[in-house]
Amino acid sequence: MNKGSSQKQILKSTGIIGGSQVIGVLVGILRTKIVAVLLGPEGVGLTGVYQATLDIIRSVTGLGIQFSSIRDVAEAHGSGDEERIGKTFALLKRWVWITGLFGMGATLAFSIPLSRQAFGDDNHTVGLAILSVTLLLASLSGGQNAVMNGFRQIGAMSRASIFGVITGFCISVPLYFFFGTRGIVPAMVLNAIGSFIVSWWFARKIIIKRVVITWKETFRDGYGMIKLGFFGVISGFVTSVIMYYVRVLISHKSGLEAVGQFQSAWSISSVYLGMVLSAMWADFFPRLSEVNKDNEAVNKLLNEQTEVVLLIASPVIIGMISFVPLLIALFYTNRFSSSIQILQWQLMGDFIKILSWPIGFVLLAKAKGVLYVVSESLWYVIYFVLLYYSWDSFGLESLGMSFFVAYLLAINVFVYIAHYMSGYRWSARNVRYIASYFLLVVLSFLNARYFPLLTSYAVGALLVLISALVSYNGLKDIVDFRQVIKRFIK
Repeated sequence: MNKGSSQKQILKSTGIIGGSQVIGVLVGILRTKIVAVLLGPEGVGLTGVYQATLDIIRSVTGLGIQFSSIRDVAEAHGSGDEERIGKTFALLKRWVWITGLFGMGATLAFSIPLSRQAFGDDNHTVGLAILSVTLLLASLSGGQNAVMNGFRQIGAMSRASIFGVITGFCISVPLYFFFGTRGIVPAMVLNAIGSFIVSWWFARKIIIKRVVITWKETFRDGYGMIKLGFFGVISGFVTSVIMYYVRVLISHKSGLEAVGQFQSAWSISSVYLGMVLSAMWADFFPRLSEVNKDNEAVNKLLNEQTEVVLLIASPVIIGMISFVPLLIALFYTNRFSSSIQILQWQLMGDFIKILSWPIGFVLLAKAKGVLYVVSESLWYVIYFVLLYYSWDSFGLESLGMSFFVAYLLAINVFVYIAHYMSGYRWSARNVRYIASYFLLVVLSFLNARYFPLLTSYAVGALLVLISALVSYNGLKDIVDFRQVIKRFIK
């Protein structure tokens, strides 16, 4: 596949996944707004602590199966061997049940100490015990999504994403309306059930030869999947624990309302990145897995993916930095105004984050477990250290400042690891894009922070226009926009 057709495939996948994400974002904006009004910062913070606690358990007990299995499924699918595909699927199916039940049991067994550690009392023990079932459901859903991902069923994944978001909205909002914070636990459980049903509905359409495996084969032949997943466990555990203690630190320093401020900024900065990340999981990672032993092909794909991500995401980041107050007002309420400065710093860090993501996928595709753990954990460790020592000086704003500085430091290590692993370097074209966009990102940040509101909006709009023109100039070499417009008109 030549560069042009490869990048067109990346854009097509990003467009399909991005389209579904746009619908998800619109529904999510409405849901977040309603939740912010009904629950307030404290309720949002409570949900965040519950979720962080479950993430820790999931990262340990899940063995990284739903991510490491994508590589195995993609390789099996690429081979065209029905027997191999069927066996890989059978292994995956059995391991998601094992890990899901393990996570559920662990949460039930440790619900009391988890409640004490997270909330300082036993009041949330029952809530955590009930939420244990979400770990089993999430594991089963993750296995079904891994199959769709490995088969590159991008359309099915997009539709599943749309229906999943709509289902979550229809479940959560009525519960929050009628029960307030008491509806948080039931909403999380019903959302997990809804996600499982939706993923099953779309994954069932994939025809796979039925292969029966023994328990001996389950452990023997699943070793490769478990081995790579084990490193994912270590990485996921480190990151989940650190983010858990970030929330605990905020809660102890400033209370649950401050956790809600952090959660709101984190959620907004993750909304648009979810579009990019979903597209990478759906298309980039499976394609990378199929050619993981060819460094030249890997580096070519990596540079192409990085270029497309820069062209698509950079104007969005610049626009979000420029209009953060409007975003907070749109997503939440004026009670969340303290998150504005956090979000501005985080969005600057997100620009660097999008440069590191493709490298992480290469490490997974090549099954470089140790390097993956180092690269994934490094930023979180730096982030927490910076946050811990800067909190007394900067308070809530240190959450955003530490986010940005940590990525600024970590990206150098990420690029070095990629070069060491496959000889990867950013192409000259990508270096020019990085320099140009980063300048615009910094200018948009300074403009938003130091200019009067109306003036900053005007200047911000100009910076967004400039970045959009840069992106258009780059994308027109990949896509014939006139042809696209003609098809749209027809």
